[in-house]
Amino acid sequence: MKTFLLFIFTVVTFIGFSQFTQSNEPQIGESSILYVCDSSFSSDDSNKGDGVTWDFSLVTADAGETNKALSVQASSNSNFSTATKITSIPSFLETYWASSSNSKSSKGFIYYTNDNSVGNFEVRFNTDDEKILDYPSAFGSTQTDTYSGTFINSMYAASGSPCTGTISSNIDGRGTLILPGNNTYTNVLRHKVTETTNSTINLAPFGPVNVVVTRVQYDYYDLASSTLPLFSYIDIAYDAGGFIKDRITLVLTSIAPGTAVSTASLQDDLRASKIKVYPNPVTGGVFYFDGDVSNDSEVSIIDPNGREILKYSNGVNDSVDVSALDSGVYFIRITSGTVVSVIKIIIE
Repeated sequence: MKTFLLFIFTVVTFIGFSQFTQSNEPQIGESSILYVCDSSFSSDDSNKGDGVTWDFSLVTADAGETNKALSVQASSNSNFSTATKITSIPSFLETYWASSSNSKSSKGFIYYTNDNSVGNFEVRFNTDDEKILDYPSAFGSTQTDTYSGTFINSMYAASGSPCTGTISSNIDGRGTLILPGNNTYTNVLRHKVTETTNSTINLAPFGPVNVVVTRVQYDYYDLASSTLPLFSYIDIAYDAGGFIKDRITLVLTSIAPGTAVSTASLQDDLRASKIKVYPNPVTGGVFYFDGDVSNDSEVSIIDPNGREILKYSNGVNDSVDVSALDSGVYFIRITSGTVVSVIKIIIE
């Protein structure tokens, strides 16, 4: 009988960690330090389905910012009067929301551009809110919803304009997540949100123009260990009739990037190791090393998804042929003993 009861408990526990419910959503007071990564890494959008592996072990630190404190707070903002909680990423995004045993709904958001020429955006779903998730939601769950309310831009539409929008919310992947230091999490769920908000503002001297704010966000959860995401990829874009545009991609990981260096410290790292790469961007299918990449060095070329696509175990000559690779951003990892250098290159 004890074995039978233990089996039932194990099954129920596993099911609980394999789906989103009100009982495992983030609670007021929860927080997490997330490390800001170089946004040139891919979103890995196409890597979806069951039993997949997302490898972000080689993400590198951002050049300008080290970390952000993701937190869940009680909402007291009267502009989002029906919200009970705020999920906050300081100086970037505040999402106001509430939930019931049946669903989780957004009441709006504030997007901080940190650009005085563009201003901040505030979208209030005060006419028809936005359903983020039905409860319970598990791998394969998908839904769409429409919302409406008020769009406010602190520079060009401070008094507010009516807005409408659509959201597509999908639990599109289940599998293994690998973060820096080869920290590995199994039974991870990926929640993808695609959101498009439309409004019209009076933009002097052009007159009425259409405004589109889009957000594509990927959050990776191991619900057995945390109600907060382990890894997030957030892309937000703003377009006011083609006259004013803004876009920012924020990549966050709960594990600090390890031996890889940030682009901010790249020049110091290169001076220390006396290794340079040229030309960069690579225009002729070949790049060259200026410096000592000795026979005991291991040289790897990593794509934006963190996959090792070329490897030289016994060093290289002064040139490397990359003509077979597609255009884009890549990373050269040079390992010599205990010293590891990572150099970002662009292949054109």
